[in-house]
This record gives sequence, C-alpha cells and structure tokens, in this order.
Amino acid sequence: MIDTESSREARRQFPLALAGGLAVVLIVAGIFVTMSKSVHVAPPPTPKPMAFGAPEQAYAAHVQFNNIQLAKSSNLLNQQFTYINGTVANSGDHAISQLAMSVDFCDDLANKHVALHDTETVISATDQPLPPHQQRDFSVTLDKFPQNWNQQMPLFYTSGLVLQQ
Repeated sequence: MIDTESSREARRQFPLALAGGLAVVLIVAGIFVTMSKSVHVAPPPTPKPMAFGAPEQAYAAHVQFNNIQLAKSSNLLNQQFTYINGTVANSGDHAISQLAMSVDFCDDLANKHVALHDTETVISATDQPLPPHQQRDFSVTLDKFPQNWNQQMPLFYTSGLVLQQ
C-alpha cells in the first residue's frame, strides 16, 4: 500500500474529527438531560377543616339550603355521579366567607341509618363571601353513590363555617 500525502493528511485529521463529533454528542446529551429534568412542584396544601365551634354552630341556624335538585349520571366507564344543585341563603347579619355542607343519604324510610355521608365545600376561600341576607346558587358533584339509598331527599346541613370579620 502506498502512503500518499492525502492519506497521511486524512489520518492526521481523524482524531480532530473524532474529538469534534464527541463534543457535539456530549453537548446534545447535556442539553437533553438538562431539559428532561422534571421541575419539582409542591402539591397544593391540604385545606384545613373549617371551624365549627359554638359561634359557628349558633350561626348555622341562619344558613338554609333551598331548591335542592338531584341528578344522577354515569360516564362511559359506568362510573356513577350525583349532581346536587341548589341555593344557599344567609339570613344572618354576618357575611359567610367559607361554607361546608354535609349530605346524608339514608337507607330506610325513617332516615335513621345513613348509607352515605359526604361533606362538600359550597363556598370556598377563593369565592366571594356571601353577604348577609343574600342567597347564591351552588352546584356540587358526588362521585360516590349509595346503592341502598331509600330514594328520599337526602339531609343537608351546615358542617363548616367561616364568618367574615
């Protein structure tokens, strides 16, 4: 084999080309690793339970749930949902900044045995407070549904309350 000038030149440039190619691969890999790292996002804070001490329990008599309508639905996966729509009224002298409503579905006609108890937020901390002597529509969705429900209107009552100061 004859060693020509061009083949000697090619052998001298091979290490430079190899180093350049390796540098490009390392840069691309570094960019990929940097961009693929997930940003750690803290989960949203768990909301603390609403107060329901003596003052809130006394004020609960001024909160009424009216015009309640129930609708049952299911999705394509045959999961059942219950939609509860209604109006919450504040007949007291304080604005309500947060409100939790409990719902009891009973399994007998005397409403003595609770088949399902659920608590839903009707007015959250991000909602506008409900002023005194005002009412507001609400809608909540339950993803649980008692199979042995007696088909009577569930019991609705205030179970958490934060009054605006």
